[in-house]
Amino acid sequence: QIYDKADNENAYVIERTIPGATMSKVHALAKQQGATLNDVFLTAYVRALGKLYGVNKINIPCTVDLRKYAKDKPGIGNLTGTYNFSIKMKDGAAFGETLSVASVVMQKQKKTKNDIAGPMLLVSKYEKSTLEKFLKLYGGMETSASSDYTNLGVLDNLRLVFDGAAVKNAIGYSGLNKAPCFQIAVSSFKGETTISSLVRCSKEEKKKADSILNTIVKEIKSFS
Repeated sequence: QIYDKADNENAYVIERTIPGATMSKVHALAKQQGATLNDVFLTAYVRALGKLYGVNKINIPCTVDLRKYAKDKPGIGNLTGTYNFSIKMKDGAAFGETLSVASVVMQKQKKTKNDIAGPMLLVSKYEKSTLEKFLKLYGGMETSASSDYTNLGVLDNLRLVFDGAAVKNAIGYSGLNKAPCFQIAVSSFKGETTISSLVRCSKEEKKKADSILNTIVKEIKSFS
């Protein structure tokens, strides 16, 4: 819990950690199917949402690292691109079956340039305007999706330091969202993988957020 508010809403840090040994098994099984760990996390997320809400068709924005387009050019890493991860799951399907579908969806997305459509549109608008007019039109836009997933990757323990001291644990977080908006972030440090979410909500709404993360972890462990 981060802080208390008079209107019965709190901001919570919700974390679930998966041991490195479990993730090693999951990674090996995913590779056998031609899938990535990113596909695994997305699969676990959509399966958790499907079970919570009783639906089998889900769409989740997936944040993209745009630095691959930059090469040696500075600055583009500050932009955010998004893959449109849309999947329909079969009732009663095993995790591996959903993972196979998820992997195909992501492979198709990666072959397009849909991930840079948003940033390219903003660039074209900016080039035809002044900074003042651009900020007036787009500066106050809400850019975070109501449901989102971000893989922050491996946090390098050799480069991550705090005032010269060795760091024992580190986690990467997504932005703070007000319920029912919900985002998860995945990060790894020294072999352990942490799935986290920052959410501002009531105690009752937090139970639902806890349930989502618990189910995500359960789904991933079921695959190992």
